[in-house]
Amino acid sequence: MLAPSLEAGGAERVISHPAPADTDFHELPAAVRRVALDVWTGVGLRLQPMKLRRRRRHALRELRPAVAASFILNMNLLSLEGGRGLGMPQVVCERIDPAYPFGRAWKALRRALHPRAAEES
Repeated sequence: MLAPSLEAGGAERVISHPAPADTDFHELPAAVRRVALDVWTGVGLRLQPMKLRRRRRHALRELRPAVAASFILNMNLLSLEGGRGLGMPQVVCERIDPAYPFGRAWKALRRALHPRAAEES
C-alpha cells in the first residue's frame, strides 16, 4: 500500500488498519513491514516526484508484492505512471468527492492514467 505519508488523515487511517516511524500518526500492526521512501523535501514538505518514482520502483522490485495499492490522488497518479513494466496489478483508491475542483492538469492526468489501474474484483 502506497501513500504519501502516515500523518493524520482518513486515507492514512484506512491504510494503517489492514497494512512505524516516530512521525507516524497511526500505529501499524506488528506484522506490517513499513518501507519509508524518504521523498519529501524539508521545505514545505513538498513531494519529489522523480525520487518517489525511482525509489518506489526499487522497493516494489525488492518486495515483489502480489498487488500494489496506492491512496490519495498525487500518489495514485505517480504510482500508475511509474508502475509500468513491474508485472503486478495496481489498484488506486480515492476517497474524495468526484466533483472536487481539481485543476485541469490533475483532471487530464487522472483521465489518462486511471484506466491503467487493475479492475476491482
